[in-house]
Amino acid sequence: MTAPVESLPSVGERRMPHLDGLRGLAALAVVAHHTIPVLKPLEFGTLGVNLFFVLSGFLISSILFDARTKSARLLGTRKQIVWAFYARRFLRIAPPYFLVLGVAIALGFPNTRETAPYTLTYTTNFLFCWRGEFSGPPVSHLWTLAVEEQFYLILPFVVLLCPYRVLPAAVGALVAAGPLCRVLIFTVTGSWESAALFPLSNFDTLGAGVLLALFRTHLPHIWTGLLRYRAVILSVGFMMLVTCYALQSLEAGWKVRVVLWSFSQAIIFVYLIDRAARGFTGVFGRIFSLRPIIYLGTISYGVYLYHEFVPLAVQYVERVCGVSFGLPPQGWRCFVVVSGLTLALASLSWALIERPLNGLKRCFPYTGTGESVGPERPEIVNDLRDDSRPLNEIRTGAGASR
Repeated sequence: MTAPVESLPSVGERRMPHLDGLRGLAALAVVAHHTIPVLKPLEFGTLGVNLFFVLSGFLISSILFDARTKSARLLGTRKQIVWAFYARRFLRIAPPYFLVLGVAIALGFPNTRETAPYTLTYTTNFLFCWRGEFSGPPVSHLWTLAVEEQFYLILPFVVLLCPYRVLPAAVGALVAAGPLCRVLIFTVTGSWESAALFPLSNFDTLGAGVLLALFRTHLPHIWTGLLRYRAVILSVGFMMLVTCYALQSLEAGWKVRVVLWSFSQAIIFVYLIDRAARGFTGVFGRIFSLRPIIYLGTISYGVYLYHEFVPLAVQYVERVCGVSFGLPPQGWRCFVVVSGLTLALASLSWALIERPLNGLKRCFPYTGTGESVGPERPEIVNDLRDDSRPLNEIRTGAGASR
């Protein structure tokens, strides 16, 4: 039940390896949620979903903010940034996605052919939202990919077209839309699934990542102020999350849970991601700097994408070859076997498909690489205007020489 995020562990020119560690651990948490029934009340899968959403919003919007700033002084336009964004997104996400779906549909895996019109168009969440329930594996987790792709339809235009002075309000509106949409849909349908699967319902987690990127890159004075009160803010977030768990155990307070469940996690994960971006220290720093942990984060998209297909692939081989590998349907042993097979498949996918295709991203630069914009190119200056500078520079009258 999780969504992948941008595989490149860098924002701008800085590498943030500890974000890979978060991504890798979140991927394993999702696999555990789907294979170990005793862990389901802890909602590891949903925690992984929301961590990935906040991470995705942070990384992708940071890249877009960086491209917007650079386009003020390099040869490039917003149109070029949008084109590059979608081309690079397609290269990163689409090829392995359509490959595994094509194979599953061709082999007749359960739930793949009847849902193909939705899975192949990134609209699976609308199907589940309309039904008020998930289809079974291996397509049940693909709704999160659909939500992310739908969010990407508006994100570049919000980042690139809104003047910096109104961006905080615009992104704040996206964050507020999440809980408001969930409670509205739940009030009408009475379905938790329908309330959670609509695109706007997840904009508080995705938008929280965008807001973090905006504060870190263009409003550092505001973010520094918020960091001073992080203990209080995190305490509120944890209290809301604990309240949701308590209400879940009592099977009560559905509207409160609908509002607070993802929002509380967004608050917590924003501070966690900011800390990881700056780099953990001590024991956590050493753990998150381990090469296996970083590599797990690098292939986390494949881990997410393939892990629900792996058990069905094993069953298919057993049926065709007339053998039995003794794969248990659920439990810790299932987690170990499925994780091992999924990691092997994700590693092959990264080496043979994803990494080579990532190399093609150089064909789609966000900005021009030529000379800085000068008086001889007034159309570019007029197109980008002063609002392409960070807000704190505009307020202080600083130049656009960053």
